[in-house]
Amino acid sequence: MAAPSWKLIQAFIREATENVDFTPVADMSVAYAKLRAIQRGHFTSATATEGGGMVIQSAVGSTAFSFAIPQGLDQGDIIAIAESALQLIDGKTVAQARALLVRVKRSRANFSTYCPS
Repeated sequence: MAAPSWKLIQAFIREATENVDFTPVADMSVAYAKLRAIQRGHFTSATATEGGGMVIQSAVGSTAFSFAIPQGLDQGDIIAIAESALQLIDGKTVAQARALLVRVKRSRANFSTYCPS
């Protein structure tokens, strides 16, 4: 398997740090538990009926969660993505983990019109 896609890792972090109603989780231990469940292989996957993707489902305690991923990822790929997400959120607060989801805009200096005297 190639290195996990950054967008997939972000998707796992987003799912782990959100409640069912899309609000951020109150405690990082919830996000950590969700990712650890997937990283340990405690999930089921099924082919989605629309779009050809897959849906993985898991539960932590009485809280069930599921989300869509691209079709073609095997169990090892999913576990590797969860592990990468766990490494990124380790020691972070919910706000710090959610900051990983924000697109960073970069600009480059343009000296094409610079004319030394």
